[in-house]
Amino acid sequence: RPPLRQELDLVLKEVRLGATLEDALRMMAERVKSITVATVVTLLLVGRRTGGEMPGLLETAAATLREMNRLDRLIRSKTAEGKLQTIILAAAPVGLYFGFKTVEPHFFDPLYASLLGWILLGGAIVLWALAIFTARKILNVDY
Repeated sequence: RPPLRQELDLVLKEVRLGATLEDALRMMAERVKSITVATVVTLLLVGRRTGGEMPGLLETAAATLREMNRLDRLIRSKTAEGKLQTIILAAAPVGLYFGFKTVEPHFFDPLYASLLGWILLGGAIVLWALAIFTARKILNVDY
């Protein structure tokens, strides 16, 4: 199926026009820019050079690539869960603040009345922002 079929057709055309199979496969890997394709091409080239047992190599590579794909999906799902939790935890203090203000309008008045209250409020806001920033950095995973 396209687009891989088109790339393989291009590899065959390049070989027919005089390029070596190794060069044609390397050029395909460069065009596709996929770790999976680059891994398979490297495996094929090394197996071809060393005279290794290609069916066994391909079976092992297929199992490894399937496991890599499964782990990639797992990482994506866990980071998506973490991002949602970060959003909820970032919004929770604001929601609690307005909830308390609605139920008891003067609940936070002691914070606004003294210097210590302002310092505590500023410290809480800085720590809250730092926690959100840290969570975003942790959840920013390269796939």
